[in-house]
Amino acid sequence: MRKIELVDLEKVKKLISQNKKIAIFEVDNDGKPLNKASDILYEVFSEKDKKYDILKPAIKYIEENVKSNITLSKLAKLCGISSSYFSGLFFECYQISPYDYVIQKRLEVACKLLKETSYTVVSIALSVGYNDAAYFNRLFKKKFGITPLQYRTSNVYTLYI
Repeated sequence: MRKIELVDLEKVKKLISQNKKIAIFEVDNDGKPLNKASDILYEVFSEKDKKYDILKPAIKYIEENVKSNITLSKLAKLCGISSSYFSGLFFECYQISPYDYVIQKRLEVACKLLKETSYTVVSIALSVGYNDAAYFNRLFKKKFGITPLQYRTSNVYTLYI
């Protein structure tokens, strides 16, 4: 039995979490593929990595600026690409639109705040970028099937988004 070593386990976990198919292939000590099939797979994975790298500034900006007014043009500009190319690339890499990704991140932060603080729902809505608490409530209920207050008082601590 051969030992298989994963050099970048975090990258593999990320791919698995995104329901990506993973191929394992042999490489030499320099990380270069040992045969033609491995060479092709290596090129495919390298190209995918480049696409994720292009989007890193946008992902970082979203995570650090959940409360801000986040626009498609701002995210595209951070990545140095057009808005239409950004949208397509984002969806290709994450299987979700940039708009839906921002909502997802905002709701993740809201869930954490609902469980860990006593802030009002209105305060939490404002802190995650929603000036309209009713709209925030509708989004939350649409995503999870319960209102923010029901979530706060429930025994549910992890919601998978």
